[in-house]
Amino acid sequence: MCFVYRRRRPFLEWTKHEAHAFFLSHGTYLKPAADVMLRAGVDGFLLASIEDADLEKRFGVNDPKHRFRILTELASLCGKRPPVNKDG
Repeated sequence: MCFVYRRRRPFLEWTKHEAHAFFLSHGTYLKPAADVMLRAGVDGFLLASIEDADLEKRFGVNDPKHRFRILTELASLCGKRPPVNKDG
C-alpha cells in the first residue's frame, strides 16, 4: 500500500497525515507509534532522518523486527542504504 503514496507525491514532501498513513499501511500494530508521530508533526522530511533509537525511545516501537522493517522501507523511499540486521 505504501507504493500508492510514492506515486502521488515525493516522499520528502509528505505531510504529517501522509506519513501517518504510511505507518498505518504497515499494520495496526504501528498505530500507537503512528499517532505519536502525527501529534509530533512528523512529515516526510523528518521521516528521512528517523533512526532506530528514535523509533524505540521516542515513538514506542519496541520490537526490533518492526523497527528494522520500518527503517528498511524508509531507506528505500529516500535512497539510503538499508539498515544492517544485527540479529541475522
